[in-house]
Amino acid sequence: MKKGWISPLYVLNIVVQAIFDFCTPIALGLLGAWLLSEKAGVGGWIYALLATLGVLIGFFSMCKFILRSMSALERLEKQNAEKETGQKEETKGDSRER
Repeated sequence: MKKGWISPLYVLNIVVQAIFDFCTPIALGLLGAWLLSEKAGVGGWIYALLATLGVLIGFFSMCKFILRSMSALERLEKQNAEKETGQKEETKGDSRER
């Protein structure tokens, strides 16, 4: 696999995980609201409360994940750039010695 594909695949992975990270708390809130409404006899207002709470938690979690992942991607790209420049300098040094 070429090194040029790593960053776009990493970004695609971040996007997919961010969407999943956003949707999971909402789905759990709706599931909890359904269980409370149907099984425990709580009123329908619980859907609005838990869905809103799920959106807020999901949004916060998604933003936190994206910020951490993008900083990790920047470090990865910086390391790859340092390796490439180090390899180029070594190659130049080898050809001079000959």
